[in-house]
Amino acid sequence: MAGILPFKSVGGKDDTAAEVLSLVSETKDILQQFLWEWWEGIAFYRGDQWTVWDHGAGKLRQRPVLPWRIRLTDNQILPLVMRQQAMLTERRPMYSAMPRTEDDDDVLAAEAFEALLTYQWDRLDCTDKLGEALLWSLTTGNAFWRIDWDSSAGKGVLVPLPLGSDAAGAKAAPKAEDAHTPGEERAEAEVDDFFLPGMTDEPDPQMQVVNVGDVQIRVVSPFQMMVDPSASRLEDARWVCQETYVHVDVLKEKFGAKVSNVAPDVSAEEFYNYEQSLRFGSGTSTSASEDAKSQVRLYEWWERPTKKHPEGRVVTVANGRTLDERANPYGGRFPYVHFPAVKIPGRFWADGYIKHLRPLQTMHNRALSRYHEIMNLMGNPKWIADKHAGIKETSINDRPGEVIIKTPGSEVIPISPPPAPTIHPQVMALALNAMQTITGVNDPLVGQNPPNVRSASALFGLQEAAMRSFVPLAMQTESALRNAGRLVLNLVQRFYTEDRSFRVIGDTGRPRVHHMMASDVGRIEDVTIVHGSLQPRSKAAQQDRALQMLQIAPFLFMNEDGEIDRDRLMRVLDMPSMSSRVTLDDVDRLQAYQEHIDAEQGVELAVLPWENDKLHMRIHAKKLQDRGWTQKFPEAAAALAQNYAQHEAQIQQKMMGQMVGLQGGGPGGPAGPEQAPPGPMGPAGPPGGGPPGSGPPPPNGGPSPFGAPQNTPSPGGEGF
Repeated sequence: MAGILPFKSVGGKDDTAAEVLSLVSETKDILQQFLWEWWEGIAFYRGDQWTVWDHGAGKLRQRPVLPWRIRLTDNQILPLVMRQQAMLTERRPMYSAMPRTEDDDDVLAAEAFEALLTYQWDRLDCTDKLGEALLWSLTTGNAFWRIDWDSSAGKGVLVPLPLGSDAAGAKAAPKAEDAHTPGEERAEAEVDDFFLPGMTDEPDPQMQVVNVGDVQIRVVSPFQMMVDPSASRLEDARWVCQETYVHVDVLKEKFGAKVSNVAPDVSAEEFYNYEQSLRFGSGTSTSASEDAKSQVRLYEWWERPTKKHPEGRVVTVANGRTLDERANPYGGRFPYVHFPAVKIPGRFWADGYIKHLRPLQTMHNRALSRYHEIMNLMGNPKWIADKHAGIKETSINDRPGEVIIKTPGSEVIPISPPPAPTIHPQVMALALNAMQTITGVNDPLVGQNPPNVRSASALFGLQEAAMRSFVPLAMQTESALRNAGRLVLNLVQRFYTEDRSFRVIGDTGRPRVHHMMASDVGRIEDVTIVHGSLQPRSKAAQQDRALQMLQIAPFLFMNEDGEIDRDRLMRVLDMPSMSSRVTLDDVDRLQAYQEHIDAEQGVELAVLPWENDKLHMRIHAKKLQDRGWTQKFPEAAAALAQNYAQHEAQIQQKMMGQMVGLQGGGPGGPAGPEQAPPGPMGPAGPPGGGPPGSGPPPPNGGPSPFGAPQNTPSPGGEGF
């Protein structure tokens, strides 16, 4: 059973708290040079683009302006950043787990872990969390995922009550349907995608329900993080620290009586400014609510393993004293993943794209505002009037047909403004082009034809050239997600002590149930991201090239039977599969791998008429070619070779039945979709073209090491 993380109370260790707070204070001073850029970046993304950072007051303020000046905001940053975010979240990352060995058990465990990552991605809503992290990264340059273990998550399982407890007189154990997070409303007809075998609706009164725990992922903004200033990468940092504001009641619920003397230490101004009002003076509330008055500043310090602390340590500090100090429960690893945007050589904190877009956006807004002022001046020009003309200041306006009465003998003359200059539209276009160049989001990428470009192939080429600018950002995101997958693997290997089952949606849109035993997690060596799985691609260009290749070289889309693999073609076209053959082949493939395990355990192997014989033969042939396995399991190899021969014999029987049906018009009929007619070289042979059913060819023409019957050699083999 995965238990709660170890907890060690140390009371109030002022020396540890002083060490942590000293390093935190130094790091905050260094971060001041980045904080104002982050605030301005978020403000420009929101559309507050006539603001400037007040270093004295430590907040954003509006630029002073004369009352008659016009300020227009044409927010071009918002769509550009949203398109960048869309390009990086359009495709789901493809994880690949690497088994420790080529053993079937390890391979199947790796496949189960890949399915587990897919399940966790959906359960934790990682698509939305990835978009949120990328939004922080594009605006400020930095974002973080926190991946740790939540002992209160997961479904409840029944465990015996502790020895010596009076089950009859004790409080009744909660029912399985009540084992969920406090305060969470549970629907009557709720069906969870995660379940444990053997769970009953009416547990034994001498049993109790305990949550098994599971992985959790949270998005952390850069304003909350402090990193070792000497590090240029998170892997090189000696320590990291997260600062959060926690309600005092939540803190007391977590730490109990040890924090009874902890008092709120966050002012109302700090609370409302913290990622809510973005430090706008006009947006700060003057009246503090009870929540604002009850916030405690909490520091969670993570340190790498050292000689003094060989497992690393985690220190929790509040009110200037240590609340908790314990060994790092994750093997000395930090539970954080960094998402940088524009990396700067030799520096940990990256730049955001908005930092480089702000001057251009300001120039664009000023040109637009000035152009609007000129339009107003042309519609309502200035006038020259005698001092004694008797005209009030409000008499002359832009009202059509207005009659102006003046004193006889005086003059009222309008001053015609100069023609509107063309420089302002040119400046706006120049700023927009420069912003598109920085972000990589240009006209072809958004589907707009550039001037004098009407060819589809030319437009596809321009789109692919524009997408190459996203390669560095996509590779950085892939690297961060790969590190996230490794953290999940570390948690699973440490805390998955129960067999688990879960459902995921397969390629054909049908749910599939996967089982993962607790002993399987140790069979996985590493997890990685398929290179280029997040890089944006032109779907139209990909489909156009695929259709051209289908006409030029159709054999590229053929399967082993010489037929067009419709499912492979649909995957290349990036379209949903219209056939269920992938599902059938997947079942046969898993069955063939299971036969390898059954053979090792001495289980008798059977050949069923509806199985895909050629697929079984290909998988068995690959296994029989593994000399290390055949020497380790000679009896299993002999049984597998016999099963290979039985599949070959079944193919020949099906062929004979088809030939009889074709000659005599009987019910045999033509070959079905699962078993295609043989090629011109005759029926399939074993690996290497040897005798059918004999397994790998014996050395020097000797007897088969597997004891399989020696049949007459076939004219040729397919060479699986």
